[in-house]
Amino acid sequence: MRYALPVTLLVALAALIAISPHVEPRRLRFRARQVTEDLRAKHGFRDGSKASWLAARSTDCPPFHYGTRQTLDSELSGMLHGLPVRVAGYELVTNGSRHRYGLAAVTLPRPLDLMEVRGEPTHLSWRTHENELLLWKRDGWDSAAQLITSVRLVLNQLEPTGLNAAGEAY
Repeated sequence: MRYALPVTLLVALAALIAISPHVEPRRLRFRARQVTEDLRAKHGFRDGSKASWLAARSTDCPPFHYGTRQTLDSELSGMLHGLPVRVAGYELVTNGSRHRYGLAAVTLPRPLDLMEVRGEPTHLSWRTHENELLLWKRDGWDSAAQLITSVRLVLNQLEPTGLNAAGEAY
């Protein structure tokens, strides 16, 4: 009985160490499924394809520039603010830990100069490349509304480049 409590505590600590790296990725995947379901049900998004992401991933630009075991999931396509949008989840492993991003790619009506903004206080990063606007968010979006708001905010920031919020060229 004298050793039962320390052994039990040691086993519990070992279990916690073994399980803890898997808890956060599962929580983030669950939240991503909720966002996906909301985009389908309330915003008319439909299943997309991994192939539609090949061009964006081939640039080796953030967030595709590091890690191993890179995978896409929950690919959707739809329309936001009159523009075609692709949405996906993106996971990678670096230094033994799993990282998740939410991705949204907006097809713009015309090419824009290369611009990139990373690490803004909203925890949102984005880049324009030719006629595509790519947004990514570490740990993914909390809700479909947050994703839509993020797209709207970046499109509004692009207004001085001659692109209005509806995505039409001036």
